[in-house]
Amino acid sequence: MRLSVFERDLCPFVINHRGGKGDSGSIRHYEELLLMSYQPPRAILQQYIEEVLKYNGDVQLLEAFKNFDPPKFPVNGHMLMERQIKGKQITLVMKTLKERWIQAGYQLTQDELLKMLPEIKAELSPPQK
Repeated sequence: MRLSVFERDLCPFVINHRGGKGDSGSIRHYEELLLMSYQPPRAILQQYIEEVLKYNGDVQLLEAFKNFDPPKFPVNGHMLMERQIKGKQITLVMKTLKERWIQAGYQLTQDELLKMLPEIKAELSPPQK
């Protein structure tokens, strides 16, 4: 039996995200999983999450997730580079900004997020010796 790439990658995803782990019983958990992941592409990840919800037999969560329209994150890497954030630090800063945006219910604007940069840069900087 041969599996497609989708099926091959879906199997470990379902095993790792099936029910009983932490906050996996809330729609917010699956929204965050979708918004915070960079791999696989969002459309494929959305299908993976739907398959997990089917596996768990949670029809209400499945319907709620299908109706979820992921908001667009208002900050991109170019904006960070314009503010002298470079290299690996872009990924760390972007992840922190996204976490704060999600915690605020997707309500923070681009300006509000960019105003957090000095604080985030300070948090991520190694301590001075």
